[in-house]
Amino acid sequence: MKSKLFTVRIDSLDPFKRLLVTDNPRPAFSLKLLENAPGLKGFRITLLNESGALVWERAITGLWAAYDGPPLSPKTAYRVRAEAQWDGGASGLEARFETGFLSEPWRAKWIEPEQLAAIREKKIAFDALFAPGADDGKVTERLRPAQQLTRTFSLAALPQRARLYATAHGIYELYVNGERLGDNRFAPETSVTFSSVKLV
Repeated sequence: MKSKLFTVRIDSLDPFKRLLVTDNPRPAFSLKLLENAPGLKGFRITLLNESGALVWERAITGLWAAYDGPPLSPKTAYRVRAEAQWDGGASGLEARFETGFLSEPWRAKWIEPEQLAAIREKKIAFDALFAPGADDGKVTERLRPAQQLTRTFSLAALPQRARLYATAHGIYELYVNGERLGDNRFAPETSVTFSSVKLV
C-alpha cells in the first residue's frame, strides 16, 4: 500500500490492517504524498475485480476521488491501483479491499448459550471497594468463565478461499479446527449494540 512517493487509503479504513472491508457502495480513494514531487501532473486510479478485469478508472489532478462506476458486488474482493505521473517518471502501487454485505440483508440467526442465574451483588460504598478485605476473597464465586459455542460441519471439497462473517453482543474470539482466526482484540470492537453491531 506504500510507494516511495505516496500512499493510498480506502475510505477511512486503517491502511495497515491486513484486510480492509467497506460497506460503502461508493468508496473514496485518497492519496498522501510522502515527499516533494516537482512536476507532478496527476494520478490515475484503476479498480479491478478478482479476475483482474477493469471495473473503473479515473484520472485526477488532486489527491482524492470518489468511486462513481457500476455498482460494486457485495462480499467481493477488489484491487485498486494508483499511478502517479510527473515530468521524468512515474510511480505506482496497489491496494486490496473487500466489500461487505452492502445492501444485502444479514440472514444468519442469533444464537446464545444457556445463561446461568444472575448473582446479586451486595451494596458497598465506592471507597470501601479499595479497603483491605473488601472483596472477602470471593471473586471466583462471582466471576463467570467465558462460554463456548461450537458448530460442527463438513464440506464436500476443500475450498480455495473462504470468508467467515461474525458478530456478537459482547466480546468474542473465533476458532476453526482449533486455530484462532484473525488478530482482533475485543471484537466486535466499537459497536453500539442497541442499534447496530460491527462485523469482523
